Amino acid sequence: VHGKYLHRTVAEWPALQESTGAE
Repeated sequence: VHGKYLHRTVAEWPALQESTGAE
């Protein structure tokens, strides 16, 4: 379960970074 969640997070990382504009 964790592996799947992490994978999804990493996949949406670029989008989150642009959305938050942080690091």
